Amino acid sequence: SKAVESDPEEAGAYASRAKPYTQIKKYEEAIADHDKAIELSPEYSWYYANKGITYYFMTEFDKAIEEYNSAISFSNDDNEIAEFYQYIGNAYMENNQAEKAKTNFLKSLELNPENLATNWNYAVLLQDDLNDFEGACDYLTKCIEGRYNFSNAQYRHNKYCK
Repeated sequence: SKAVESDPEEAGAYASRAKPYTQIKKYEEAIADHDKAIELSPEYSWYYANKGITYYFMTEFDKAIEEYNSAISFSNDDNEIAEFYQYIGNAYMENNQAEKAKTNFLKSLELNPENLATNWNYAVLLQDDLNDFEGACDYLTKCIEGRYNFSNAQYRHNKYCK
């Protein structure tokens, strides 16, 4: 709040304040701050992504996806874009749209195959929603090797992979 008061034209101040609002479930305030940050700096991709994250926590997945797609349109960084596709995949997965989640996780992995969070989420989608237990093995192996969600990845790998 003090940063906003000291420089009300600084987009980052609003974006910084929006995150704790989201964490304490003051979603209306968070969205208002995200909107102000976007108004002040409309071409910064992360302001859209962070607004999408707030919508995700509100379980407004369609709005979250819309914001993530806006973030993609303003980014030229493949790692960022991969992250945003992962967020879209997560939103579709939470909204029980497994095929759309799969499409977006694969787009993410095409841009950044080493992103362990995407590997994990895609493996979970394959096993839990698409019943492709063996298809998840390579993704689980990457998680194990990268020590990402290690015990869960190891458990799933031991249970379903040869």
